Amino acid sequence: DYMSGEVISKVIEESYPNAIRERNLFPVSRPEIDVKDTIERGKTFSYTATVEIKPVIEAVGYVGIELNREKIEIADDDINRGIELLRKNNAHFTETERSAQETDLVIMDFTGFVDDKPMKDGQSSDFSVIIGSKTLIPELENALIGMKKGEEKEVVVMFPNDYSYKELANKESMFKVKVKIVKERILPTLDDEFAKDLKFDSISQLRNKMAEDMLQQKEGFAKEKIKKEIMESLLKKNNF
Repeated sequence: DYMSGEVISKVIEESYPNAIRERNLFPVSRPEIDVKDTIERGKTFSYTATVEIKPVIEAVGYVGIELNREKIEIADDDINRGIELLRKNNAHFTETERSAQETDLVIMDFTGFVDDKPMKDGQSSDFSVIIGSKTLIPELENALIGMKKGEEKEVVVMFPNDYSYKELANKESMFKVKVKIVKERILPTLDDEFAKDLKFDSISQLRNKMAEDMLQQKEGFAKEKIKKEIMESLLKKNNF
């Protein structure tokens, strides 16, 4: 009945943890309790608890593992690529009257049509895109190349089969595009002033710091690679 069920639950709650401790077991799951007897005053009561425990593993093969630690070097080319990326990330854009080209920032209005009807959420005003950033459908982004401020164009776009909006997947559409502003990317001059903008005393100090950071990153990758090799080796030698 309800009362005896409550008493059984209390007895199990108090006795199970003690039984686990006495046997030095380390459970990794909740126990499955099997009660076959009823509980009566003055009589013994027993139950079975089945539980998964942490296994005792005798690891072998970890002494004498041969590993290849690669020699880590930071070349000038690595630093130059890092500096160039910094320049690109700290570039500014200035308006130009010339035609748009790769890496330019274009501010435009566009409206998309499918079956001669405006697309739902397919229009925008003062939309900014950097040509080559792959922000837009390729046909639309590439169509901006060669366009000037104030120019308008109609662009036919074929949405791919795996397009995120399923209702547009594998459909042909037409976009009316108007370029409002073309801005060219201006990279900062690679000098001490550039370094100071990034809180360094000189370009030399900036390069040294970049080399240090790159070295730490490569060492981290090498450490993870060795860790992976150790794990793979141990898994081959230990069948558990």
